[in-house]
Amino acid sequence: GVQCKRPSIMDLEEKLIDLNVPTLILVGDKDMPCIEPANFMNQHIPRSKLVVFPETGHVVNLERPEDFNREMISFLNDVKSGDV
Repeated sequence: GVQCKRPSIMDLEEKLIDLNVPTLILVGDKDMPCIEPANFMNQHIPRSKLVVFPETGHVVNLERPEDFNREMISFLNDVKSGDV
């Protein structure tokens, strides 16, 4: 019931555009309900990076832990160097 009361991410476009923090968006290509929202967030959050994991569902960190860790470390290094 709680999820039904929350606004959709699509309703938060103005807030996303104003979000000025590095944001890593991770999604599995088999996680159909999350692909469109992930793309939407990536298009509207200025300092975002989207990573789509192939052959992966909703829990990318458990399904592909090595790839998840590599992407996370790469993103944190990009943030540290000012690239994101």
